[in-house]
Order: sequence, then structure tokens, then C-alpha cells
Amino acid sequence: MLNTSSQKNNIKSVMFVSKRDDRSNEIVHKLTYLLNSKNISITDKNPDLLIAVGGDGTFLRACRETGFSKNIIYTGVNTGTLGFLQDTTPNDIFSLIEYISYEKFLSIQNISIGNSKIYFRNGKVRSESFLNEILIGGKDYSRIDFSEYIQNHFLQNISCTALIVSTSTGQTAYSMSLNGPINLSKNDILTSNIIAPIRNSIKETNSFISNSIESDTFTIIISPKNRNSLTINLDYETLPTFGSNSIEKIVISISPNKLKKLNISNENKITTIRKKFISNE
Repeated sequence: MLNTSSQKNNIKSVMFVSKRDDRSNEIVHKLTYLLNSKNISITDKNPDLLIAVGGDGTFLRACRETGFSKNIIYTGVNTGTLGFLQDTTPNDIFSLIEYISYEKFLSIQNISIGNSKIYFRNGKVRSESFLNEILIGGKDYSRIDFSEYIQNHFLQNISCTALIVSTSTGQTAYSMSLNGPINLSKNDILTSNIIAPIRNSIKETNSFISNSIESDTFTIIISPKNRNSLTINLDYETLPTFGSNSIEKIVISISPNKLKKLNISNENKITTIRKKFISNE
């Protein structure tokens, strides 16, 4: 169930993105020493490999700061709590170094990237990528009104606090807390969930689907009647607040590009879910 491939090992340089707490700084220091002993240099730009040291938030920040680069292989050491995206524990960094310095082939997991295009009423377009999810909502939890289209077909009008659209990777994050499904197939699927929908027969929202919907494309038409400002959050990073009347629509889809993640554990998704969320092992 993992979309994996093999790639010849040509790692000569490594970049760190760290949580910057004492524990993470200590791990970065140890890794730097071990990598240098293998003649692998440390750089702050254009690395062959990026190591995120921290929790899942650090990994997501590393991806955004490097623009989800197709030229970088990503991996992580978990010094946070859950660490769903972080393959290595602090106790296993020696194994990580040996794997990185291994001279034959690397196992690469190809992860889906979500893409959002924000269309403004003045004709401008802004494109933003995300690994886990995008959240579109009213500022300070105020209500927003929008129309939801699935694969260019109109589905429903909705009033709610926010809408969240997640990738297959993000389905075990915020989406799961909203009782969203977990995609175990190899297909690239987006999932949408409505947060705090408002039922109001006068506004034609008395009948709608508020539970999870899966598709490869969502289009959100923002109602010009919205009086509240709009907040857009991508992987925990909030964009500047927009006036709701300034945005016409947001088209959310799966990017044709993939994120290359070092696949060290070779665990399938079911095993990872069981270890992280169910078992105490």
C-alpha cells in the first residue's frame, strides 16, 4: 500500500530543520558529527537530503520552507509526541546514518501533495501546496457561506465555521479528529469535512452532506454575501486574512508532483496506524 521506488544513493549533503528545543538541538549536534564522519556535508540550501528533527509540525514546516522540492529527499527524527511522519526515534539515529551512507540504493516513498489555487475577483491567482490539509474558514470562528463542487459538478450550498480538505497523508491528522475516513488504497484521494455546519432552511442549507466526501478535485465558490473575513490555513500555517469578497473560488486538487520521503521502516500504513494510534508496543 506504499507507493515506493528505488533510487541510487547519491547523498552528499544534508540540511536540518529543527524544532529548536534542547532535545532536538542535541540530536542535530550528534547527527552532524556522525554525518561528517561519513564525509557527508551539512548545508543550509539545496541539500540532497533534508532531516526534520522534531514532531510532525517540524516535518510539515520543512516541506513548506523548501517548497516541496522534487530534488530533495525528506526524512525525520521524532523528538515530538506522535511523529506520524517521522520514521526515526532518537535511539535509532545510528541506524539512520548507516542507511544514509549505504552506497547502493534507497527506498523512496512517493507521497501525494495537495494543491490549492485561490482565484481572486480582480483576476489574480495564488497557488499554494500542502502535505496534510487545507482549512478554509471564517476569521475567529465566524460563519462563512460557500458552494461546494465535486469534480466540477455542483453538490451543495453550505453555511459553516470551516471546511477542511485533506490528502491521504493528512487523513490521519485533523481529518481523523472529525471522524473522517482513512484511505488505505494506492489511489490519490482528497477528503472534505465540514466543521460546525449551520442548518437554516431560509438559506437553503437545511439539507446537505456534512460527513466526509472523497474526490480528486474540490471547488469551493465563496459567496459574495459573506460579511466576515476569510482564513486559509495550510498544514498549520495561516495565510494573511482575506476579505471574503476578494476571493471568488478555491480549487483544490492532487498535485502531479510527489514528495520523496526516505522509507526506512518499510512498514505499511496499517501497521503505522496501529502503532501510533492503537497499540502501546
